[in-house]
Amino acid sequence: MSITNPKSPCVCGASTLGGQNAEVRNAHKRTFLTYRDQARPSNRSNRLLQPAAAGMAGVLPRFGPFGPLPPRDEFGIKETRPRLAGGRAGGYDLVERMEYLYVRIVKARDLKWSGGFDPLTEVKLGSYSCATRHIEKTTSPEWNDVFAFSRERLQASFLDVVVKGKGFAKDDFVGRLRFDLADAPFRVPPDSALAPQWYHVFDKKAERGGEVMLAVWFGTQADECFPLAVHADAAFAVDAKLAAHIRCKQYTVPRLWYVRVNVIEARDIAFVDKARVGEVFVRTRIAAQVHKTKTCVARLPTCGWNEDHLFVAAEPFEDHLILSVEDRVKVDKEEVIGHVHIPFKEFERRWDARPIRPRWFNLVRPEGAAKIDKFSAKICVRLCLEGGYRVLTEPVHYLSDVRPAARELWCHRPPIGLIELGIHNAFGLSSMRTRDGRGSCDAYCVAKYGVKWFRTQTVIDSLAPRFHQQCFWDVHDHCTVLTVAVFHNCQIGEKGGLVSGDPVKDILLGKVRIRLSTLETGRIYTHAYPLISLHGGGIKKMGELQLAMRFSSTSMLGLLQTYAQPHLPPMHYHCPLSIVHQETLRREVVALIAHRLGRMDPPLRQECVEHLCEAHSHRWSMRRSKAHFFRLMAALAPLFAALRWFVDICHWKNPATTVAVHIIYAMLVCCPNLILPTFFVYKFVLGLWNYRRRPRHPWHVDTKVSHAEMAHLDELAEEFDEFPTKCPPDVVRMRYDRLRSLGARIQEMAGDVASHAERARCAMTWRDPRHGHVPPGVPVPCGDHLPGAVPGGGAADRMTTSALVRQCLALLLRSKSSATPLVSTTTAQLHALLLTSGHLHCDSLHLLLYSYCACGRPFDAHNLLAQMPQPAPVSVSNTLLRSYTGLGFHRQALALYSQMRAFDHLTFTFAAKACAGLRLRRHGRAVHGRALAAGFGGDAYVQNALVSMYMRCRDVVAAEAVFGALRSRTTVSWNTVITGCVKDGRAERALEVFETMVGRGVCIDRATVVSVLPACAQARDLHTGRAVHRLAEVRGLVNYVAVKNALIDMYGKCGSLEDARRVFDEDSYDKDVVSWTAMIGAHVLNYHASKAFALGSEMRVTSEAQPNAVTMAHLLSACASLLSGKHAKCTHALCIRLGLGSDTVVETALVHCYAKCGYMGMIDMVVEKGSRRTETWNAAISGYTQREQGKKALALFKQMLAESVRPDSATMASVIPAYAESADLVQAKNIHCCLLIRGCLGSTDIATGLIDVYAKAGDLGVVWELFQCLPEKDVVSWTTVIARYGMHGHAQTAILLYSRMVELGVLPNTVTMASLLYSCSHAGMVDEGLRLFNDMRGVHGLMPNAEHYLCLVDMLGRAGRIEEAYRLIQDMPFEPSTSVWSALLGACVLHENVEFGEVAAKHLFELEPDNVGNYVLLGKVYAAADRWSDVQDLRRVMEGRGLHKDPGSSVVDAKSEVC
Repeated sequence: MSITNPKSPCVCGASTLGGQNAEVRNAHKRTFLTYRDQARPSNRSNRLLQPAAAGMAGVLPRFGPFGPLPPRDEFGIKETRPRLAGGRAGGYDLVERMEYLYVRIVKARDLKWSGGFDPLTEVKLGSYSCATRHIEKTTSPEWNDVFAFSRERLQASFLDVVVKGKGFAKDDFVGRLRFDLADAPFRVPPDSALAPQWYHVFDKKAERGGEVMLAVWFGTQADECFPLAVHADAAFAVDAKLAAHIRCKQYTVPRLWYVRVNVIEARDIAFVDKARVGEVFVRTRIAAQVHKTKTCVARLPTCGWNEDHLFVAAEPFEDHLILSVEDRVKVDKEEVIGHVHIPFKEFERRWDARPIRPRWFNLVRPEGAAKIDKFSAKICVRLCLEGGYRVLTEPVHYLSDVRPAARELWCHRPPIGLIELGIHNAFGLSSMRTRDGRGSCDAYCVAKYGVKWFRTQTVIDSLAPRFHQQCFWDVHDHCTVLTVAVFHNCQIGEKGGLVSGDPVKDILLGKVRIRLSTLETGRIYTHAYPLISLHGGGIKKMGELQLAMRFSSTSMLGLLQTYAQPHLPPMHYHCPLSIVHQETLRREVVALIAHRLGRMDPPLRQECVEHLCEAHSHRWSMRRSKAHFFRLMAALAPLFAALRWFVDICHWKNPATTVAVHIIYAMLVCCPNLILPTFFVYKFVLGLWNYRRRPRHPWHVDTKVSHAEMAHLDELAEEFDEFPTKCPPDVVRMRYDRLRSLGARIQEMAGDVASHAERARCAMTWRDPRHGHVPPGVPVPCGDHLPGAVPGGGAADRMTTSALVRQCLALLLRSKSSATPLVSTTTAQLHALLLTSGHLHCDSLHLLLYSYCACGRPFDAHNLLAQMPQPAPVSVSNTLLRSYTGLGFHRQALALYSQMRAFDHLTFTFAAKACAGLRLRRHGRAVHGRALAAGFGGDAYVQNALVSMYMRCRDVVAAEAVFGALRSRTTVSWNTVITGCVKDGRAERALEVFETMVGRGVCIDRATVVSVLPACAQARDLHTGRAVHRLAEVRGLVNYVAVKNALIDMYGKCGSLEDARRVFDEDSYDKDVVSWTAMIGAHVLNYHASKAFALGSEMRVTSEAQPNAVTMAHLLSACASLLSGKHAKCTHALCIRLGLGSDTVVETALVHCYAKCGYMGMIDMVVEKGSRRTETWNAAISGYTQREQGKKALALFKQMLAESVRPDSATMASVIPAYAESADLVQAKNIHCCLLIRGCLGSTDIATGLIDVYAKAGDLGVVWELFQCLPEKDVVSWTTVIARYGMHGHAQTAILLYSRMVELGVLPNTVTMASLLYSCSHAGMVDEGLRLFNDMRGVHGLMPNAEHYLCLVDMLGRAGRIEEAYRLIQDMPFEPSTSVWSALLGACVLHENVEFGEVAAKHLFELEPDNVGNYVLLGKVYAAADRWSDVQDLRRVMEGRGLHKDPGSSVVDAKSEVC
């Protein structure tokens, strides 16, 4: 059936992009016939008509339980072919272009009037008329109103604009202005907005009555003024109040958080009646959300609950959490003992399962309550904002956004696509009210996806409204749903204007849901969707809505990755919320969203939010239950079909198929390695077969699947009944009995399934003795496998072999229990003997496996494991796991772990160790999860291993969470946490853990001391380090070499060389190479390079320990600090003599040392003759860059690439300053491409360096694009951009960037302020520069240095305020440098100021007597003042000192040649 709307160009049944598609029509026809044949009448009359209906399917109408139903394709979607705009439509390419005449009335001035006057402007176009609001008592009113007239309904070729005065008694006419519409321009975005102009208005005497500023143009619905325009050609006049309720609007849902309040306990509770035993509970409240704890009988002043309360809150947080401890005095009377208000800024934010620390809050007595002496009650709670959850605003299967609340978890991931929606028009809408004796409807659409909701304009008095508006959303997960709903606006009266009296709810006409995963990428879908309404009276079609949509993918890789991720954030699975909590919170979420959106202008009404969020979907529905059951059966249909096929094979229903199956089965038995390939080939072929029958239209609701057509009236009445019900008792009793009968059937079905499961279990557990004498899975030993049996041979041979085998087994058994294992060759010989004698049974295999693992041959043991006739015991697999992890074969250990099906606590211990060795945090989490599922999550060994694994993977939060759950914390557990915190750079946290450990009386060992001393060194906490030293002396741990070495290192890094030397010089201390190295490094770190060399010489003479690579690196650092190339060469020679010349650490230290000493030729020698590793190249490139030899650094980088040495991020960070020094845009693009290929732009430091390269090359456009794409904008990146904009003369832009930086909470540093002052100096913005200088100290707390004063002096001097600049120099808190006096002298040259020029030159001559430039500048000052005699005197002074000015020169880089 084809339906054509005469008011719309869309024709149902047409293909998407043109031409009728026969295949699609045939598929629709087959679907219709299938549905028709499967229709099942539900009453007796229909069953009697069924035979006739089978032959007259196209003649007789279909019947439901409540009468005839419309044809089934009325509820299906139809393809349409609208005239899409395309081309240059301002981005509106999915809707038809609708043209409007826009009139924008801005303001007026100099209006002629007398007496009281309230001006307004009226716009007339034929019979259409509209007016602005009136402004009281002014001759220069401002309106800024926009009116729109549809171009299709223009009734005149000219436009009249009339200015009136509302307050005139007789004549309200001020002036008129007429426009010829033929001269109106046509504008389509992205054209710039049309600027309004001033026009004179003339009164009836043709005299000027004032001026009006307005603009008139033709445009489309893509115009920026369209959302604000009042459609003046509506069915009736639209005033300002009504316009606010009918115009289109975009809404943003605030960010929502789950709030968790864990009420633990309350203390020091006091009652007025001290002898009374109270019944105490805690009431928690956030706005209208209230929860109560259970009642605690308070026999003591302490009450405990430990209950979790969950709330919902939205940003910005406006409410507080109110905790009130109350006492139930009587059954209906409660008294408040105390309360406390807690703002949300006190809440801790988390997005994982880490524990939240409890906090105590003092309670306050309520006003008017009886006084209690010494009231000091307090309450202990845990408060947190749960950012790891997705706050559910709709049912999970209709979610439009699955991102968690915490932006930190997803802000770094770009969107995977874009969904664009074009809302065309609706047609055939049901009449919702009567106007002038005819049906009418005031319809508008609301589209919801994620946090952005879009509402179209309300089309007044039309049953076929045309919207033609387009919106789009970023897509982060395509397994989401877009919802579009059509409403009837009940706020409009029958004759226009807003309705008066009580508010009326808008009526839902229908909803359309589009699941994005069913859309093809890049295809435009144009369909007409039915608007279906289901209510207590049955199903009804309310009209059709024509939509166009397109899903575009920006990242195909990200699109595919969503299939490998869970649908909801991980917190929903780690700490799942109960169904009751989810539904309760969802109701609160809907109410909160409705409240926030209702406060916007225009407001989005509460009923719209409830319908779009499915606020009532949690109610019981028999129809939904049936639909879900049959959906489950349809999902399991392939399994049932496979079972029927298997039964047919067993009964030889099709002999050819049965023979083929038996052949394939025999082939798979013979070649089991073909099982998986065969399975995947079958699935691949099946997928190809189904591809040609894939759906060609979007997913839409099916009235047959949802049982909306065949539901009984009583079932629908029950579904839409209120809660609690108001039905008569008889109806409620009938529904209750029906639910009981349904529950009885489910109970019987569950019982049958349980009975069959129990029979199978009885057969496996010998509960059924007649099942068989041998349980499945237990092998029966054969004669060849009995101990002492040898195939073939005589009795003497069997006796000799039997004795030899027993000796072999005894030897293996003894080696298993002994601390000294057998050597690998002996184990191999015993293996061969047992193999040739035929006694390689299960027990001997176990013993051999233990022996192979003990002697360090785990791969041979693994081969034995594969030969075992039955699954090996867990202890055997654990032995192999231990051997793999002990020898460093972590990947093989994880592969073995993945094959295991039985576990104990040691299994997870070794698996966690393997994950730690490979730094595989994700796999470690999987091991953790399996340990929890297997019931070993509380085992001490497992928990210690997990803590160590998480620490080595740098996941300190997870490690502390596991550590917090430890019930018995050993010293090893504490040491692991301390070591992990130190390696993660959290020294303060490590010290806190150590203090807690000592405070709880845990016995420390030497590993504890060695772990905590680096934390003291890292935090530069000498006091704590000395306390640890004293504690180690008390516990007798200082005699260990490792402890003394750690003490030396700590004292050296904390700057206490005396303490380090005292520990080093102790007699009982056997110094090793680490001791000497730590002492040498301490001297180098504290700038005692000469003493470091003396220690090195002493080590060579007096100690048996030989220097290692770290020792030589410290000595080379000492050479660099002395700037002594001679010492560097001697140290280099010693490195070669000791065989350390090719060590990476030594090579890097050599390059840095030679670069700092200026021996650049030696760097080339180290690189050429060294190991040529990446680290050495990086050091060489960095050295050349630091010495400002950028061309050499670039040449070295290109040589590195030519030799196929793979650069890393450190290489890029080293070479980028060289590219910046070149200031060449071509070179900048080259390094940019290189960074893109290497994937290094994810680093903020490298991206900031690239910004500096482009800035120095002069391409500020690319600079801004790169800055916008930075993953994290820190103070360095902000400073770089601000400095470069200032360098290029864009001082105003630099200041705006600084303001934006401060707004985002990024604090500036001294370099930032220096860059801003430099920009203001060169742009002449003196007042702004002085303000920034004052803000630097007063607002940001930064102390100015010499560079800031230099910029300020230069800025004042350039502006001619030389005397003020001189006073500033005198007030500087430190001695002025030559740069400051040079800036003042340069300003004097610029402004010809001789007096201060002489003062500045005098100081410069004292500081730099040989600088020719200072004499030249002073000479220019004298020459400008016509003091030529002074100029001659200066020249004689220069000649007397032998100073000559060098001639200037220029450098041109042409084709890499410097000229």
